[in-house]
Order: sequence, then C-alpha cells, then structure tokens
Amino acid sequence: MHHVPSVPSREARAAAQFRRGDRSGGRHGFLAGVALTLAAVATVAALAGPFPVASPAPDSPALLAGARTTVSGAAGSHPGTPDHGAPPAGDVPSTAGTSPSGAPAVAAPVTPAPVAPAPATSSADTTGDPAGDERPDPSSSDPTAGAVEVGPGGGTAARLEQALATSLLVTMPPGEYVFERAPVLPDNARIVGAGKALTKWFRTFDGDFAVLPESATLENLAIQGQGAQFGGRGLVLTGDDGRQVLDNVAVLGFEGYCIDFETIHAGSQFRAEKLDVARYNADPTGDRYAVHMADGFQNSAVPRSFFQVETQGSPFAYLGGSNDVYVTASTVGGMQFTENTRGFHLGVSRWLNQPAVEIHGHGITVTGVGIRPAVTIMPGADDVHFDGSYFNAGAVDRSGAGNNTGLPAR
Repeated sequence: MHHVPSVPSREARAAAQFRRGDRSGGRHGFLAGVALTLAAVATVAALAGPFPVASPAPDSPALLAGARTTVSGAAGSHPGTPDHGAPPAGDVPSTAGTSPSGAPAVAAPVTPAPVAPAPATSSADTTGDPAGDERPDPSSSDPTAGAVEVGPGGGTAARLEQALATSLLVTMPPGEYVFERAPVLPDNARIVGAGKALTKWFRTFDGDFAVLPESATLENLAIQGQGAQFGGRGLVLTGDDGRQVLDNVAVLGFEGYCIDFETIHAGSQFRAEKLDVARYNADPTGDRYAVHMADGFQNSAVPRSFFQVETQGSPFAYLGGSNDVYVTASTVGGMQFTENTRGFHLGVSRWLNQPAVEIHGHGITVTGVGIRPAVTIMPGADDVHFDGSYFNAGAVDRSGAGNNTGLPAR
C-alpha cells in the first residue's frame, strides 16, 4: 500500500516560503494582501456613495493661476475682490490731495463667498509670491503710502498746515513753492519732496523761515533763504526738542544762520545726511557760519550728527557749547571752538579755506582729515587728537596738557 502525501494548503505554502526567506514568495503574498485590501476599500466606497472632492492645496498651480488680491500698504487695509486671473488693469488714480499708495498685489486663496470690492491701490503683478500671504512686501511698499500731497504754487504755508492736520506725512512733487509766512510744523511731521533740484521752497516774508520741532523730518528738498531780499534765520531748533532729521536737503542763502540750535539742549539726536548748507554773502575766509550752536556749559551729551555735508567752501559752524557733534565724509569750511566745546569729532573729511583756527575745549578728535588752517591748541584745552590727519599750515600746542596727540613734529 503506497503512502500518498497530502497536498499542503496555500497558506501553509506561504508560511513555509516565509520561513525559508523566499523573497519571491513573500512578495507574492504581500501583493495578494494589497489586492484584497483594495477590493475591500472599493466595496465600502460603493456602499457609502461618492466622496467630496478636495480643494486644491494652497500652493497648487491651479490656485496660483486663479484669483489675485490687491492689498493696501496702509494700516487697517483689507483684501479686495479676487479678479480670477485677469491681467492688471493699471493703477487707480489717487483722490485729490492723496498720492497712490503703490502697495503690491499678492496672491491670496480663492474665497467661495462673494467679497465686497475694496478700493484698489495698486495693480502690481506679484506672480510667484506665496499663495495665501496677504501681507505686502516691505521692500516694495511705497514709503509715502497714506501721505497727503501739496502741489506747487503760492500760499504754501497755509496749504501745508492744512495737509499736516490730516496726515503727518506730506509729499511735495517737483515745482516751486512760495511761503507767504513761516509755517507752523507739528511734532513728528515728515515732509518729502522729489529732490533738492526739483522741490524748491521760496518765501515772500521777512524773519525766520521755520522752527523744526520734535522728531520732524525734511527730505529731498531745497530751502532758499533769499538773503538779498529778506532777513532772518532758516531752520531753528529750540528748547529741548530733538530727534530732527534732514535727509538730502539744502538750506542755502539765508542772511542769518541757516540752521540754528538756539539752546544748548536743542537738537539732541539730530541727524543730517547729504546736507548742503551755506549762508548768504559768506566770505570763505570769514566767520559767517552756516550752522550755529548756542554757547554755554553743557556736561550732558547732546549728540548731533552730520554726514556728507557740503558748505560750498563757506564757513561751516560756530560750535559753542556743543557736546558730541559728529561730522563725517564731509567737505566743510571754517569752524569756531569755545571753552565749552566738548566732544567734537571730525573724520575722513576736508577742512577748507579757514586761514587759522584756535582749538578750545575738551575731547576734540580730527581723524583722517586734510586741514587747511594753521592750528593752535589754546591754554586750557585738553584731550585733543589729530591722528592720521594732514596739516597744510602746521600746528602749535600751547595748552600745556600732556594728553594731546597727532601733532606734527617740530
């Protein structure tokens, strides 16, 4: 009687193959399991009905090709109505007295519900911007967004004051502006022109042109003093008001000082950059200084900074009781020091035209400067340093102090 071996079941064969490490058998078993799972899922789907279609991912090409939203650069702005991929329609003209904001358009998710239109401020194409980000790009936003515009012409003082009552940011396009009187500027006012050669201020009145108050800023404009016709100073800084800024500004031709810090505390943290300043009828070798700083003992730091100053060869500054004045990368004319001058620092500049200068005060540094005047360090002065500077007419130390450096060898 012959023994007939029993035929193992399919499951037994798969188990044996797994134990033997048969990769082929293991793979077949795995594929069979996947097939059974997919069949089960299909059965459940047929019983449950159709699944809802998922919305496209925020960064999908379909979404980026869809709606575009315009976002205002002004505070409190909100997205406008999606234009569903329509090409830019151009900037919307500004309303009277207001410049366009120029804020960029950015991609935003499609909104199923209708959205009420918002005033468009720009149609800039931002293809490639991340979808869903409604924040304007700070690097491309118009820095004068929200400004009120004042145009050229007469009666500028009244019109400027009216604009500043609406917005502390005022723009002035190219042209000539005639002031009928001194304007009253509020704290934190910012007035932006189109450039020193383009936005020009004139006047028809006598006296000081304007007081520059706390944290006021003037940019990209020229103020003509017309010293042959009118007296008075240009910009006056007074009291304890500080943090004023002049950026790419010219203050020229005043019969009085072009810029006057009329108290020892005025203009703390004042900054002037790309400043052209020259007084009317100023002899390059004389003492009609364009900038004046009140004299008097000042033991506290009142930093005032000047960068890229041009005086057109005329006298620059009466330094008075200043404490921490910084002048850098500039070409300036004569200066006058007093016993109350402290912490004056002139660097990487040229000092022109003055025949001779007496150095009074304390903590004076003149570094990397070509010096035209003959220098005398006066008795009582100390901590005076001329390191790295070149003397056209030599220097003499009569101070008796032992801490002065950088003088030429005798």
